[in-house]
Amino acid sequence: MLQARRQRVARRREVWALRWADSGQYAWAIDAANEAVAVRRPLADQHPAAMARALAVRSMCLHVRGRTAEAARDVDECLAFWYRADGSASGVDLAVVASLLGRAGRVAEAVPLAERLLADARRRAKPRSPTPTLVYGELMLRHGRPEQAVAALRDAHAAAAWWSNARLRASAMLFEALAAAGHIEELHYHAERDLALFAGNAWGSVPGRRLYINVLELLERHDVGVGRLPPLAVTIAKQRRKLLRQQRRWWVAVAAFGVLTGRRREVPSRPRASGPTDATRAARAGRGRR
Repeated sequence: MLQARRQRVARRREVWALRWADSGQYAWAIDAANEAVAVRRPLADQHPAAMARALAVRSMCLHVRGRTAEAARDVDECLAFWYRADGSASGVDLAVVASLLGRAGRVAEAVPLAERLLADARRRAKPRSPTPTLVYGELMLRHGRPEQAVAALRDAHAAAAWWSNARLRASAMLFEALAAAGHIEELHYHAERDLALFAGNAWGSVPGRRLYINVLELLERHDVGVGRLPPLAVTIAKQRRKLLRQQRRWWVAVAAFGVLTGRRREVPSRPRASGPTDATRAARAGRGRR
């Protein structure tokens, strides 16, 4: 019972570490990753895949902060735990490790690990998780192999449950891969099928709103319209306004947390409108002066 509770605590700290890193709060991300590693450490021999995951999270957080020497040490220890883990029993954790190593710049290690997990998954008649295929597709996409990425991401998208995080990730990367590979007709079909998923995910979520805007901008760049939406430029402008409101609410929560924990200096600047919104305001101000 105690072990299960410790595992849940460590997993929550890993999730928050990645969220803080993605939002630019690197000090908080590293603190959360350190806590996850500390919780996992006493159980490392029993759960090597989980320990490898915690180390990979911390390595990625250190890497984006620029602390590359410390990140490299974590990668070396992470790989040692990886090879001690049972790939079939711990495939999801090990797939996350491969993904995070790719984000930490260790592509030479990440790709062979992802290929090994993908081979293990394909040997099983019914893979229990789309994660290995998803991670392989992600690595192929990020490193200039769009055709291989499209094939892997199609499989991951088909295997993932509707409205799951795996389905959302696979769908978002499939948009990118189809565009990079020049499959514009399939890109249009994919937009008609899955764009509602991104619109729903944007409710109440700053990262979800950013992801939705990114997808809309990709469609606009490739001149792919979606029948039930207004013109994409209008939709994107509307979504940017909503994103700014969400970011300001998020900033209030982060500022309050910084005050309560005595870390005011690490609170980011208050979000401000950018791009077309600023241009629109400037034009209005000019008309008012005239």
